Amino acid sequence: MAIDVGTATGYLDLDISGFIRGLQSANTEAAKQSQTLESTLGSGLQTIGGKLEGAGKALTVGVTTPVIAMGTAAVKTSATFEAGMSQIQATMGITKDSMSTLDGQSVNTMDALSSLAQEMGASTKFSATEAADAINILAMAGYDTEKIYGSLPNILNLAAAGGLEIADAADIATGVMAGFNMKAEDSSMVADKIATMASSAKGSVGEFGQAM
Repeated sequence: MAIDVGTATGYLDLDISGFIRGLQSANTEAAKQSQTLESTLGSGLQTIGGKLEGAGKALTVGVTTPVIAMGTAAVKTSATFEAGMSQIQATMGITKDSMSTLDGQSVNTMDALSSLAQEMGASTKFSATEAADAINILAMAGYDTEKIYGSLPNILNLAAAGGLEIADAADIATGVMAGFNMKAEDSSMVADKIATMASSAKGSVGEFGQAM
């Protein structure tokens, strides 16, 4: 019985020793794999981080910066337009609450003229600010709100036909009508006549306008 117990005891010790070595080997391998994984993940995350940082910079340059520039330009354009409308108000000698008659209805003068300038800016090749400049010239010529409404589209047509600045076209048209004692409703005829003469002869719209 003593021999059997000793044999059993020796076998058990050998088996436990192998088990322990197996655990140690497994721990060593796990440590190596952990280091490899950490190194790989660290490198990968740095690469991803670098790419994300680069993408962020690209978005800032390609998207954010142009958007900011557009916003700045819009603010400047709005300020220029408002300055033009303020000049019209000063030229006409009216307040923001002044009223005018338009198509038989009473309207706020500045609101109506602002709407007209913006409408012309949206429907023609000219900007709302350029339209406001033309309105100011018409106001300087003594035109009221209704006459401005009737004349401005024709002046825009004259400017487009002659390749003129809208303010120059307005100056020419009002000068011709004043010189020939014409009324505001004659602006369409004047614009057509000047454009026709310029296209059928050797001369520009500006030259024919000044000649008349």
